[in-house]
This record gives sequence, C-alpha cells and structure tokens, in this order.
Amino acid sequence: MADGKPFDYRPLSAVSKEWRICALLPHGMDRFWWGVSWGISEEARRLHVKLGIYQAGGYENVPVQRSQLKSCIAQNADAILLAAVSPAALNPEVAEALSHHIVVIGMINGVKSVNGTANVDSDTEQLSAIAAQYIRDDAGKKSIAVGWFPGPKGMLWVQDAENGMQKVLGPTRTKLIPGGYGMPEIGAQMDLVRALFAKTTPDYVLANAPAAEATVRFLHQQHGMKTKVVSYYATEPIVEMIRNGTMLAAPSNSPVIQARIAFDLALRALERKPFPRVVLVSPEMIDAKTVGQFRTEKLFAPDGQWMVQQKLPD
Repeated sequence: MADGKPFDYRPLSAVSKEWRICALLPHGMDRFWWGVSWGISEEARRLHVKLGIYQAGGYENVPVQRSQLKSCIAQNADAILLAAVSPAALNPEVAEALSHHIVVIGMINGVKSVNGTANVDSDTEQLSAIAAQYIRDDAGKKSIAVGWFPGPKGMLWVQDAENGMQKVLGPTRTKLIPGGYGMPEIGAQMDLVRALFAKTTPDYVLANAPAAEATVRFLHQQHGMKTKVVSYYATEPIVEMIRNGTMLAAPSNSPVIQARIAFDLALRALERKPFPRVVLVSPEMIDAKTVGQFRTEKLFAPDGQWMVQQKLPD
C-alpha cells in the first residue's frame, strides 16, 4: 500500500550520482536485522551507492543510536535510513538532519517523530491481529487460555501488536495471560517463558519471535505439554519451526523487502523523482500449508550471510 492505495513497487534501475547513505539499525542480534542489512547492502552494490550501516546494540541503547545519527549528520550523509530504537527519543536529531536537507526515511520500526521524508513499514497491529485470529480459528468455539509475550515495553511496534491482539482476542472467550515485557532476544524471553509456565500451562502462546522460539525450545524439554505456539512476526528460526511442525504459524512482514523499498525511497527523494510518503508492506501468513511456497529471501539473508556493518565511506 502506497499512500493508502494498492501499489506494485518497482525500484529504480539507475541513479545519477554516487549518493552517500547511512542506515541505522537497532541491533544485530538475530537474522531479522541481518536480512535488513543484507537487503540494503545489495541495493547499494547494485546502484553503486556509498553506504554505512550501524547498529545500536539493543533497544535500550538510545544514546548509542543518537550518537550514530549525529555522526551521520556530521559526515554530511545525503540520506539516513532510520530503524529507531525508540519511537520518540530521536526527535531532535531527526529534526536536525532535516534542517541540513538530509533525507530521512523511517524504516520498519515506527517512529513518533517530526515528519521525515517518507516511511516504510508493515502494520504491526495487523500482523498481531492476523496471528491472533489464526489462534481463534484453530481453537474453534472452545474457551482457551493464551500466554502473551509482547516484546520490549514502550516500543511503538509493541503497542501496535498489543492493540491488534486485544481487538481479536479481547472480545472472545479467551483468557489472556500476560508473560511480561522484555528485550527481543532469546535469553531475556526464555526467563519470561519459564516464569509463565511455572504458574500455568496455556493452550496457546502468542509472542514476539524470540519469545515464540524460546517457548518451542522450552516445550521440547517438557513432557506432555500440548501448548501451541504462534509468533506475530516471522524470522528464520520461526520459519524452520513451522516447517518441522513445532510451531503453528506466523505472519511475515517481509523486512528485506521493506529495507529495499526504504533505500529506494531515499534515492527517489535525492533524485527528485516522485515517491510515496507512506509505504506499507502487506503481510503473508506462513503455516504448514504455505511454508513450502514461501520465498525466504523476502525475510532473511542467504546461508552464510552475517550482519553487514560498515562505515560510511568519504
């Protein structure tokens, strides 16, 4: 969807000069962001654009990403692709970049900020609602208990995920069991998973991807637990668990495609070509029936491709 209308996105085939672009990512701890960095670097290589890729080390590291953003401004980058660690904490730096006529593209993570040049995202509320509806459909008319692991507290995408889940499961015969907030990495989420299952055994778990992965690992060590697991977004481990039957389903928001579009939006703005201001990538549901046809290059990097990190060239 481009500015509210269906749109078949086609990237530029060439640009007029060797632009310099910074990409700021929240962390590089999983294949989700490895795929994003790979998608951007592939586009930069294809179009002969200079690219710097930086990661902040986690959603708690606002000062690190702030410093990286200010460094990109000081280096006179032509554009900044911002996957923010915080929905609003970087407002002053975004405003500063725009005042220097630097193109700023919001990428993947929602940002409550001064208006940037454009934004590409998926509707996390929609992703969560689709995942919740999958659980409700699977359960049929039964009353069920669902363990809920949203992700890090205060993030805009987590708030959207909670809204989507509540809209679907809130009015139904569903007992919601909050699992608590935590950073989206396997260790932190495993602690939350263990704490929830020490108190109760839900029929389903609906979770951020690391928590869903942690739940499947936890259940593998138990005997007799029949809890079904759904992630509200997909990663490489999630797809593999769906493929081997240990996870029920997950919608994909195609982060590699989002990253490629964000890069293209920046170039269109720099080249003074028409471009949409808001692009939303439609989700795809992955389950046992569809996983065989799913194109994984939209979601994660190929085997052997690690996180791409590099300084912005002069």
